[in-house]
Amino acid sequence: MYNAQDIVFMKKALSLAGKGAGLTGVNPLVGAVLVKDGRVIGQGYHVKDRLDHAEIVALKGLSFSQTSGATLYVTLEPCCHINKATPPCTGKLIEAGIGRVVIGLKDPNMRVCGRGIEILRTAGILVLDDFMAHESALLNEFYISSIGTSLPFVAIKQAVSLDGKIAAGDGSSRWISNPDARKMVHKLRSIYDAVMTSGVTVVKDDPQLNVRLVKGRNPRKIVVDWGLDTDLNARVYHNGDVILITSMESDKLKEKLFLKMGVHVRRYDRNGGLRPVLVDLYAMGIGSILIEAGGRFAAHLLSERLVNRFIYFVAPLFLGSNGINSMGELDVGSMSEALVAKFSSVKMIGDNMMIEVIC
Repeated sequence: MYNAQDIVFMKKALSLAGKGAGLTGVNPLVGAVLVKDGRVIGQGYHVKDRLDHAEIVALKGLSFSQTSGATLYVTLEPCCHINKATPPCTGKLIEAGIGRVVIGLKDPNMRVCGRGIEILRTAGILVLDDFMAHESALLNEFYISSIGTSLPFVAIKQAVSLDGKIAAGDGSSRWISNPDARKMVHKLRSIYDAVMTSGVTVVKDDPQLNVRLVKGRNPRKIVVDWGLDTDLNARVYHNGDVILITSMESDKLKEKLFLKMGVHVRRYDRNGGLRPVLVDLYAMGIGSILIEAGGRFAAHLLSERLVNRFIYFVAPLFLGSNGINSMGELDVGSMSEALVAKFSSVKMIGDNMMIEVIC
C-alpha cells in the first residue's frame, strides 16, 4: 500500500512541520505536501494558532483541476471539529477532490482521533494512516504529552559535574558546560514556548534566558518569585515577554513597578504548589516549558510529578562535597521510595555528555 515515493514526500512533510517548532504553542506541529503525477504542487506547515493549518496552506492558490486526484502527505490526521478559529481541514480536502491522503499519526485529541480519517474515507478518499508514525510522534512529543493533561510539557535542564553538582561551594557555575553545550541550550530555548526560572536564580545569576548563541526565536520568560525579591533591573525583565509568578502576600507597590515595565504579574497561593500555575500557563497557550533553575526548584516540580524530562549536560570535572547539589530534598527515605526515571538518549557534545531522562 505504500511505496518509495511515499517515504520521500512524508519526510518532506516532517521537515516542513519542524519549522513550526516553538511557534504553535499548545497546538501540534504539522507539515503537508500535495503531490500530483509525482510532482509537488503545494506544501505548507502550521505556523501559529488561529492561522491556516498545513493542509490549507498546501491547497492555497490551486484550482480544482490541479488538486483533483492528488495525494496529500500530512504528518497528523486532518482536523474535523468546528469549535475553533479555523474551519475543518477534512471538508476542504473533500472540496478539493483529493484522491489519496497519507497520514503520519492519528490525532490523540479526542475531538478528532480517527473521526477525520473516517470522514475522508466516507467521502471516497483513499486514506493510509500510521505511516512513519514514530517519526511523527517524536515531532509532536510536547503536544501528545499535553493534550491529555492540560499541562505544559516540562523539561528541566541542568549543567552538572560528574559528582552531580551545579555550582561550586561559592556559588560560581560559569562555566561547567563547554561552549558547544551552551549553544545546544540556546537551541533548546528556541523550540520551547517558554523558559522558567526561580527568583533565587535571578538574584544569584542574573540570567538573560534568551537566544543569542544560535539563530532562533526568543522564548517567553517566566520567573517564579514568591516574595518579589528580584531586582527590577535584572536582565531577564528587560529583553522580552516576561510573566512573573508571585504570592498573594507579596509587595503590592513593587508589583505596580513591574507592571509599569510591561511585566505580566500573576498571583497564586504559594501553598498550592506549582500545578495551578502550570494549568493556567497551558490555558494561556504555553505548551512547553524549559526549566533553568536550581536544585530546590527542580525538587519541587519533581515532587509534584510535573516533570516530563531531565536534560543533563555532564562535564568531566568534580566539585566535591562543598558543591551545590543538582537536586533538593525529595523526602526519599529508602530505595523503595526512590522516584524512578528512564534513560532516553545519551550523546557526546565535545568533552561534555548530554543525557536525556524521561520521568
